[in-house]
Amino acid sequence: MRGNVTLGADFTDDEVWWALRVAQATDFVTALPAGLDTRVGERGASLSGGQRQRVALARAVIRRPQLLVLDDATSAVDPAVELAILSALRDSSSGTTVLVVAYRMSTITLADAIVYVESGRVLDHGTHAELLGRCEGYERLVTAYAREAAERAAVAADEEAQAHA
Repeated sequence: MRGNVTLGADFTDDEVWWALRVAQATDFVTALPAGLDTRVGERGASLSGGQRQRVALARAVIRRPQLLVLDDATSAVDPAVELAILSALRDSSSGTTVLVVAYRMSTITLADAIVYVESGRVLDHGTHAELLGRCEGYERLVTAYAREAAERAAVAADEEAQAHA
């Protein structure tokens, strides 16, 4: 596991554990048979998708980059773990600008600033609340899932009512 995070670079165990804490990976790494010394196989074959994402994130943050670009980097973890990761990134990333490409509403609403892009052009930017209040395209995008779920529920209710009629 250590080598998977460090990729052969010279980092102390304290730095590795710090990166694993930021990535919310300490619990499962500690539970591995040999902890940091566990071999996880090629491409982390013995890890779940969410665990692999967290190790990849630890691999990135241990280097303390000036810019960290995350493209849907928490898609395989549950919302509670995602919130913990994003909070840890915010708390520990002084000097690092974190750019997150996100599709989950829970991720988007946590952002300090959101840039709304449509057809390759920046149409607006601001907080989630600001964009909801003034950007029709952003509002349509972020409420699409809820609208579709409501429509599916209505169709299901109609079908249920017709079946019992």
